[in-house]
Amino acid sequence: MLSRWTTVVVMLALGTTGVAHAEVLRQQSSRDWDARTLTGIQVENPSGDIRVSPSRDGRVHLVALKLIRNASAQDAERLSRETQLVADLDSGELRITVRYPTGRQIRLNVWDLMRHIQWPEFDLKLALEIPAGLGVTLKSASGDLQTQALTGRQQLYSSSGDIDVEGASGPLSIDTRSGDVTVDRVARASIGTTSGNVVVVAASEPLGVVTRSGDVRIDSAADSVTVDTGSGEVRVGLARRGLDARTGSGDITARAGGGVRVETSSGSTKLALLAPDLATVPARWVGPLVVSALLVLPPLLAIADAVRFFTPERLQQYRQHAHTLVSLARRALLEMPGVGTFCTPDESDFVSMAAVELPQ
Repeated sequence: MLSRWTTVVVMLALGTTGVAHAEVLRQQSSRDWDARTLTGIQVENPSGDIRVSPSRDGRVHLVALKLIRNASAQDAERLSRETQLVADLDSGELRITVRYPTGRQIRLNVWDLMRHIQWPEFDLKLALEIPAGLGVTLKSASGDLQTQALTGRQQLYSSSGDIDVEGASGPLSIDTRSGDVTVDRVARASIGTTSGNVVVVAASEPLGVVTRSGDVRIDSAADSVTVDTGSGEVRVGLARRGLDARTGSGDITARAGGGVRVETSSGSTKLALLAPDLATVPARWVGPLVVSALLVLPPLLAIADAVRFFTPERLQQYRQHAHTLVSLARRALLEMPGVGTFCTPDESDFVSMAAVELPQ
């Protein structure tokens, strides 16, 4: 496999302050690979950022940028030399790993202790361009991870860095401890975080989010949504094909269609139900739905209210479900030949009782 390295080193002098010269060492290296024999890419950068985007020529391009601040020229060169970027192949998978120095020695004299000290800062950023359909695994302890417009499988791991994904049409798996997660225009996605917040702008396939203490915001999901958080707030703008949301001590605000289940131990819940899309209802169910919704449910609910069979809160829930079913039955009647035409509901087409306060 052909590859090549190109390295450029630039030293910028910014003055002298404290123990070390306030200089910035910028060292940029680039390398590329033929991707025709690759089965995947794994990148590990413990304390630096990683950014991945599609390549235009079908090859893998890597640019590594080292930034060393507040160090003398000698210390900067040593830190740069001890930081290694290793790339190798394992069963068709390209593995890129950054290895940092395990320890640092800083020498100070009496005069240094009496002045303002600026400790050396080191940062290594990786930017990759890869074929869009190639699977990728990214790992970082404190660096941020960012991917854009990839169609292959993605597995992203970070301890305290933030993760941003945009335009992922392949399976997506995200795991972070304390970093925030933001994704937009993704397909099937599984997101897990310990204490970070999660924002999903748009998802087209089933979405799962698990977090212990972070807030979850989902703007739009064309498929089903599952959310499980220990103490965070859950807000779902749209979950068209089902919602299962649970939180220990946060509020839940959502609108959803399909099967809906929400649960909170100490927070409040507000739920708006979408009128079902008749196109998803089998034809053999239309007749029973019409009969049960228009002829059976209203008298049953009236009897249950008269004998106080349910609590007022529970009866309110059942009335909401019945109202949704009646809306569906009326749509079925309009769709029948000779009766009218059927129009598919849009996102604003709700049952009239749009918000339901569920008991805790």
